[in-house]
Amino acid sequence: MVQPVARKRGPRYVWYIIALCIISACISYIGYFGLPKQTDTVEHPPVYSRNKDAVKVQPIDHNIEPQVIHKTAKHHPNSHKYLFGVKTGVEVAPDRAPIQYLTFLQHLKNVYYFSDDDVYIGNNFIHGVLKAEYAKAMGRKLLTDKIIQKRNVGWRLDRDKYFPALKEMWRKYPNVDWYTIIDDDTYIYFNAFDEFLSKKDPQKEYYFGSSRVFQGCGNFTSYANSPYFAYGGTGVVLSHAAMKKMMTIIDQCVVKYKKCYGDAFVAVCLLDVNIKFNWAMDEHGLHMEPPNDGFKEWPQNPCKTPIAFHHLLPKQTQKLYEVDALNPNNVLKKGYGHITNYGELFGHMNRDKPASEEGKGYKEKALAVERVTTAKECRALCKKRKTCRTWEFLKKESKCEIRSLIRPQIDVSGSKSGVITNHYQCNKH
Repeated sequence: MVQPVARKRGPRYVWYIIALCIISACISYIGYFGLPKQTDTVEHPPVYSRNKDAVKVQPIDHNIEPQVIHKTAKHHPNSHKYLFGVKTGVEVAPDRAPIQYLTFLQHLKNVYYFSDDDVYIGNNFIHGVLKAEYAKAMGRKLLTDKIIQKRNVGWRLDRDKYFPALKEMWRKYPNVDWYTIIDDDTYIYFNAFDEFLSKKDPQKEYYFGSSRVFQGCGNFTSYANSPYFAYGGTGVVLSHAAMKKMMTIIDQCVVKYKKCYGDAFVAVCLLDVNIKFNWAMDEHGLHMEPPNDGFKEWPQNPCKTPIAFHHLLPKQTQKLYEVDALNPNNVLKKGYGHITNYGELFGHMNRDKPASEEGKGYKEKALAVERVTTAKECRALCKKRKTCRTWEFLKKESKCEIRSLIRPQIDVSGSKSGVITNHYQCNKH
């Protein structure tokens, strides 16, 4: 009888490996086809997107106060009297909104951020105000992903944001004294803002801002016959009484003035209820540009106080906030009583500026001209005179020109110039 030959078995660990592979494959199959994926349960829209499901998400309706920031921030004691509407766009909000949240807005109780479409910045919801019913009334097309990808779409849609935003601001905050709309690249020195408006009665019809003229809106076909309007960048400010009266006709205005841009739209709509632009705030430091090297509006008196600056980069917004945050009369420690003046602002913005610059000078007429041989002598001469704030040494003529105005430098061959920063200070305190 032939004996059967015993089959040689492989090592046991080989069978263990094969078994583990089979089990892993089964688990993967069940997980992929049979169980819900993690993304199926996520309901919140992404931080930066035109999200079709954003309307299904419950908005963070806490006056749009940043949840994390406001845990440590102290509100200004008068901020409950005001509502600030901040106009932004989905393509710029992630770059501009955070620095406003982290600086002056954190000290204000009522803030309503609005955009062309719903968008989140961290935990903070920004309201999209261009809804279907509004687009229909205005004869506009709703936003599409293709439009969103175009540059500056937010700016082009500005005219369409004002009407629905104003209605929402009134609906959500019907009892505040003052309603203000600013841009997302604007900084407000709220202490100065509050000081000015605290002397006005919100139950009277006031329409404040930085004055501009327009054409092509309503019956105003040229700048010559145009009324003044409040420029939106530095702030459109309405008293409670003016806002209330405007709300009675705003639905008619949106159809009647649908070709108007947003800030001009406010002006012509208010004219229909006999409310005209008021110049009073225009004379109190509303600036279209940031206080940088090219700024032309430093007042002769450094004790004057600015209210608003527009067209700011995030780093410039931070610097403006630091003037208050780092000031010895810090608003957080002094009960918000101190109002930042131009002297303090100038000193902080120019603290890293070199003592002198080659090839730079000034075009304004000199206050005085002296004969000197070096730039060092010219600077020393300016330091001795308290009225001198800028100096310029002209090497070829061996002369020193001194000036009291603070103005931008220009290119001048063979010149050397500088600023005596501590000569532009307010000495009241």
